[in-house]
Amino acid sequence: MERSTTIKASVIDKIKALSYFNDFVKVLLVLLLCLPLFFINIRNDIDWGDDNAHYLLQAKYIIETTPQTHTQYIYNINCAVLGPPSYPIGFPLLLSVVYGVKGLNLHAFSIFMTLALVALCLLMVLYYKHKIRYLTSVFIILLVAFNPLTLAFKSEIMSEIPFAVVLLATLLLYQKYKNIFAFVLVGLLSGYLISIRVIGVVLPLAIGADTLRNIIQTYLQQKKPLIYFVKPELIKLTIIVVSSFVFYFLLNYVLFKIPTDSASGYLFLFRWNNFYTIVLNNLASYTEALKLFFNPVNDKWIFLPLITKSIVFTMILLGFIKKLVKNTDVTEFMVILYVLVLLVYPYNQCGFRFLFPLLPFLMYYAVIGLKTVHLGIKVKTQWKVVFLGLLVLIQYIYGINQIMRMQNEKQEGPCTADSWGAFDYIKNNTADDAVIAFVKPRALALFTNRRCMANETHQEKQEPLVQKFDEVGVNYYLLYCQKPDEPWSTLLAEMINPALEKYIASVPNEISLVWNNPRFKLYKRVKLR
Repeated sequence: MERSTTIKASVIDKIKALSYFNDFVKVLLVLLLCLPLFFINIRNDIDWGDDNAHYLLQAKYIIETTPQTHTQYIYNINCAVLGPPSYPIGFPLLLSVVYGVKGLNLHAFSIFMTLALVALCLLMVLYYKHKIRYLTSVFIILLVAFNPLTLAFKSEIMSEIPFAVVLLATLLLYQKYKNIFAFVLVGLLSGYLISIRVIGVVLPLAIGADTLRNIIQTYLQQKKPLIYFVKPELIKLTIIVVSSFVFYFLLNYVLFKIPTDSASGYLFLFRWNNFYTIVLNNLASYTEALKLFFNPVNDKWIFLPLITKSIVFTMILLGFIKKLVKNTDVTEFMVILYVLVLLVYPYNQCGFRFLFPLLPFLMYYAVIGLKTVHLGIKVKTQWKVVFLGLLVLIQYIYGINQIMRMQNEKQEGPCTADSWGAFDYIKNNTADDAVIAFVKPRALALFTNRRCMANETHQEKQEPLVQKFDEVGVNYYLLYCQKPDEPWSTLLAEMINPALEKYIASVPNEISLVWNNPRFKLYKRVKLR
């Protein structure tokens, strides 16, 4: 009897070892398929997206042990749309590891963002392991990772990709392990998730909804008194929720002390009297953004993406509805809450960026949707995915070629020769305590180590602008200029500052031009009123 038990245990151990080896091989294959990502759009510069600079500024302060409240970015409530006084500390904390080793090396940060994307792909293998066939999951991962929008996005130093990594890792942990240690770890990861992007709060809320569903479902199945189900579920929920919010508070407000008014940088956007219109506009905007992800630029077969984007979008909707009806779990609660936040949040100018963390789940819904489609002939779902996946991947070729052709060209931003000329002049010819007004103050603060502030570019009245300049002690004004014969562009429209130009023109005796190049003009305040 003992020998039989020993043999049985030995067989089980061998089966487990074989399973672990198979999982390792599957993950390794995806890793090999992701290696080209390290040769596509790895850049040594950034564009004028000021969020990049703000995250890097906060990472710099962490390494220099400078309090996050002493930021050189001067928050202007009259130009709050630019960004809050400080972002949550989670993403800057990740960037600080790179900053501590490489300093302000943009190439290193570009590699870091690619590593985060690869980590997401590897986690997707584990997430899909018991849900869909391996070949299907490989095609989904390739569709996400090599989409031209993803390849362009990973060159930005933004928080959505790391957020997606932590979100998926936390969900995997929550769904696989059911012990106190795992619950504490899920809570800590949830707190860190919120510290990367505040919208991460939807995860502990979704866990709460999932807990309630478990209680009700178990009660209906077993017909025992609620006390049998409520206590263990409430203990689990309490551990996760309390540890997540305590960790978030300790990390952001005790350890790193981000400005307590940072949340006001978002709240100003809400206009509840226009709530209905905001929701409808956001619904239309994010629907188009999701379709755009499956509508890659195509130089010849422009009809093809119009078809594939409609098919994939329809499959996502069908799959989500089917999953919601048949087997709702924490993932569906999280997706619903996440989308609801996006719908009520008035700012929708980021396109697909805000939707990116949902991609692993949306692609899974698309596979479920494909299972519901019957073509009159018996075709396995994985072959439907392979066919549709190849159809979409072929369309990526043109966009990938365009990205690779442009990746070694210096993009218009803080790293051009004209920009460096302005930064060098400011660093060498202005006082350390100089305060500069510029349309992209966080980038200017990062590269010049000066205090910087922005104003509303199309501000009608001059009084609030002048009052704010006097309040913070602005003594320099940097203008971004259109070069001769340069065509007007979206970038120029964002960078030109008519309100500041008007102000400078209105006080010729108080402000003097001290330096300029083809792209910039630097004015100094020479006389006080």
